[in-house]
Amino acid sequence: MREYLRCLSELPGVSGDEGQVRQWLQEQIGELAHCRTDALGSLIAEKKGHERPYRRLLFCTQMDTCGLIIRGADEQGNLRFTCVGDIPAAVLAGKAVRIGEAGTVGVIGVKPVHLLEEEERSRYPKIDDLVIDIGAKDAGEALSRVRPGERAAFDSGFAPFGEGLLRGWALDARAGCALLLSLLREELPYDCTFAFTVLGETGGEGAKTAAYAAGPELAVFLGAAAAGDLPGVSHPERACALGKGPVIPLQEGRTLYPAAPSAAAVQAAEKLNIPLQRQEGGLKSAIPTALQSAGEGLQLLPVLLPCRYAHTPLPVISESDLESAARLLRALAGALPML
Repeated sequence: MREYLRCLSELPGVSGDEGQVRQWLQEQIGELAHCRTDALGSLIAEKKGHERPYRRLLFCTQMDTCGLIIRGADEQGNLRFTCVGDIPAAVLAGKAVRIGEAGTVGVIGVKPVHLLEEEERSRYPKIDDLVIDIGAKDAGEALSRVRPGERAAFDSGFAPFGEGLLRGWALDARAGCALLLSLLREELPYDCTFAFTVLGETGGEGAKTAAYAAGPELAVFLGAAAAGDLPGVSHPERACALGKGPVIPLQEGRTLYPAAPSAAAVQAAEKLNIPLQRQEGGLKSAIPTALQSAGEGLQLLPVLLPCRYAHTPLPVISESDLESAARLLRALAGALPML
């Protein structure tokens, strides 16, 4: 699992440019399942189990992640950009990025602190205050090396972190890919469909079209939940914490989840002594709504991995939560198709 995560964290795959991630996933799946790619670019894998299910089951996760998109250059050769997905501007200054297929290295620059006016010191920089410096002398050189529309992915590195934790860019999105790859390598009791979807950070369109194509009656969505076990976060706001197991959310805003799949997950976790967390809120993803409204609709069970610093250059997750989630998914592959 750790090697999967390392490879996935090093791939770019900002929303709308997921080709390298899709190719890597296809290579890993190989002959384990029959794969196809839909018109938007989501990868759909159908794996045979020992029996046909009573109800068709889809396991779904996103393979895209948040990042930056280049929109031009200024006279000094600095690149202007906007964010793809919800990224706080406060976490961007000084971060390294790799841009486009060439992997051009850049550093996100901001006005130096010793040149700031007094009122500027009291506020976080805005996106329009930031640029990407690639060492170009002028706009012509910058645009000869990087084209508008190319994506920039954070160059953060992957590594163990403390006791039982992992840090690396895109782990908040790609941990679900690693979990589904692990499940694909298992012998399954029933036929299952797996979807690695695109455009999860921009509205969940990839999940909606993939679910429509697969036509399931039940779906398990693998995503991330914002862990609040941090200084300054009061207990009611914490929602979930690292190392205490995957999260089965109660609801998300106005999105409610059917009772039967959630009850099956809780029952399976209790039987196998798998730690679970229940929470309301913390998902902030368009994918569940997109999945539930696909085609004729389906019953959805989100299984979320607690993650610190989601939507920043360096998310942190727990290996014990990964293992607990993997065990829960194996149990659900046998339980949900017979609901």
